[in-house]
Amino acid sequence: MGSIPTQITYTAFKGSKSGAVVKTEVTRDGVGPNEVLLENQYSGLCGTDEHFAHNDIVLGHEGVGIVKEIGRDVKSLKVGDRVGIGFVRGGCGYCTSCLTGYNWFCTESPNNYGTHDTNTATWSTHCVLPPTRLAKIPSSIPSEFAGPLMCAGQTVWLPLARTDVRPWHTVGVVGVGGLGHLAIQFASKMGCNVVVFSGTASKKEEAFRLGASEFYTAEDLGKEGMKRHFVDHLLVTTSQLPDWSVYEPLLSNQSHIFPLTISASDISISAMTLVGREITIHGLCASTMTQVNQMLEFAARHKIRPMIEEFEMSESGIRDAMGRLEGGKLRYRAVLRVVR
Repeated sequence: MGSIPTQITYTAFKGSKSGAVVKTEVTRDGVGPNEVLLENQYSGLCGTDEHFAHNDIVLGHEGVGIVKEIGRDVKSLKVGDRVGIGFVRGGCGYCTSCLTGYNWFCTESPNNYGTHDTNTATWSTHCVLPPTRLAKIPSSIPSEFAGPLMCAGQTVWLPLARTDVRPWHTVGVVGVGGLGHLAIQFASKMGCNVVVFSGTASKKEEAFRLGASEFYTAEDLGKEGMKRHFVDHLLVTTSQLPDWSVYEPLLSNQSHIFPLTISASDISISAMTLVGREITIHGLCASTMTQVNQMLEFAARHKIRPMIEEFEMSESGIRDAMGRLEGGKLRYRAVLRVVR
């Protein structure tokens, strides 16, 4: 393994008060006893990165890197392993939340993207992290596709894994975008009937190629004779929450609603509907490592891949990628390639 340097310097890309992403150099302590040094290869671009772009922090949380050094107490990884990095990066390991796998709720020493250790993230050439939340990437998944799975993949896998979705269930997906195009693939490969709801008919053919069984536009939902009470799980993947009155008639009794994007909007559904029809709304934040590993294994087995556009990890490359994201032009995830 060789000697571990006492300090490490690497190139990173930070947010700024103006919202412009700027290149910088970060110097930090070397690898601790329970840490690993990663040489990053790729990182995805997520809407959450936009939220943090006005903060003076290193950005990025959909990363893939190679282990270059390990601390003396690290047993779960070895030099040369290829791992994925997500939103949650660690925790104390002994509080109730950590012991049950929910590290992001750690009460003693939480370590989440954007709020803790803000010089460590995946828009950088290297990063130093505890091994706790690093996931080994299956060999059949190319690195450029693995990054988006560490956030977008987790996000859409979580409702399917946590609520015991079965092949005979109907899964509704609202939106065909960065999250929606993955949700369609995962639900389809689980054997479900996948119903896609989109604001435009232009994505109909693509939705069917991804695995959709049915496709409806907003205009279709208002037509007389539209089916009722047939969606068992509704995954809302759009950046803005929909008009719930449009979707409530489509939900089956004892169905589940998952708002998967961060929005300040209120969810307005009558208590009579929720109680009388036993409909459940779920707030889901992150995945346990068991769920992350299951998602990666499922994606590898069924050849689930995000649709990506690749950019170089530079100020201009990031600017171009963020411009396409903000303009709604991405198909469907931006991936930044580390330049050495």
